[in-house]
Amino acid sequence: MAPRALVLALPLLALTGCSPDLDPLRPAVAEVPSGIVAVALRASPEPAAPPPRATLTLVAGGDVSFGRWRGQKLLANPDRDDFAPLRPLLADADLRFVNLESIIFDNGPVTVHPDNILVFNAPPAAAPALRRGGVDVVSLANNHAWDHGQRGLFETFERLDAEGITYVGAGRSREEAYAPRIVERGGFRIAFIAVTSIWNQVLHPHPGKEHIADAAQERLVAAVREARALPGVDKVIVSHHGGEEYRRPTSPPIVSLLRAALDAGADAVLGHHPHILQRVALVEGKPLFYSLGNLIFRDTGKGGTWAKFGAVARLELTRDAPTRAWLCPVRLAAGRVIPLAAEPQRQAIEGLFRTYYDRMLTAGARTEPDAAVRLGPLGEDGCGEILAEDERAAAPPPSVAARR
Repeated sequence: MAPRALVLALPLLALTGCSPDLDPLRPAVAEVPSGIVAVALRASPEPAAPPPRATLTLVAGGDVSFGRWRGQKLLANPDRDDFAPLRPLLADADLRFVNLESIIFDNGPVTVHPDNILVFNAPPAAAPALRRGGVDVVSLANNHAWDHGQRGLFETFERLDAEGITYVGAGRSREEAYAPRIVERGGFRIAFIAVTSIWNQVLHPHPGKEHIADAAQERLVAAVREARALPGVDKVIVSHHGGEEYRRPTSPPIVSLLRAALDAGADAVLGHHPHILQRVALVEGKPLFYSLGNLIFRDTGKGGTWAKFGAVARLELTRDAPTRAWLCPVRLAAGRVIPLAAEPQRQAIEGLFRTYYDRMLTAGARTEPDAAVRLGPLGEDGCGEILAEDERAAAPPPSVAARR
């Protein structure tokens, strides 16, 4: 074999393992002319990183409380899974959000104040219960965040952190309470902001003012603009706790506040606190859920039939495209939550819900005509798409897998 031919053969033998005297990992390979080594290295390139995803599915619920009666249930059975009936709605989402309306505070056997039923707490087992339910993000900006003062709030932070659950709307300082929380999935980045318009104590002045984000319009608008300006943020979601309990109409101040958030750059608003389902609006194509009602919450007996309905919102968030939204009604019965897809009396319950909701949307269109919507057909999964009033009827929503 000619000397040059031998030089060409050496790296090939080393790479194929044909000679026991040649180890492909030995530095001796570097003695081969550099051009030949470069060719061999290019033959086994590192796998390319996948491109950032273009679409993300967010599922959001309303009020979740593990205090009072439900807290006692958790104390008796820490492995209890209150989210189990919702698993089909939650499982296919990339992110899951709820309003956590009970701090997580070790108060021994007590989950409600003996002299005040409006002061309550969830036991430590609530944090793992949220994780078992698949919850990724919770809002703490609500009127029960200060039920046990700073100590209870800070313990809530620690217990959520231990389970890897992101919280928003509260913090160890005022700046942290208003700061957007960025959550990323596959390169898609969402900024969450949460504020509350309702407070169980006088907030001005109050020490809780330094730790809970209240819904002052100027501050909310500034927070949304800050979030929109952050590098790489694809969508901004605002959580709002406020409105009148057990009343279906939305008040003009709340309408003005939440529209201002959308005008400032938010892509969707998720509302809660009234403990009753309120209407949805589309503001320049952006979904505004005034109140999703209760999700995991003991029925108080107030509000009549309609307080027994809540909903899960499903948002299809696509980079540089309008957000699509679905409403998935649920019914509360004896402490359980029943999604429409699992409803044993689906036909009757669906008809009742449809009548109620269509009337509410019609009433809303009179006061907010530029945001008028209707609810599309409810599919097998129990969800109907939120459509602008002039859109034609849509088919039941495709599966999440098909939409990705």
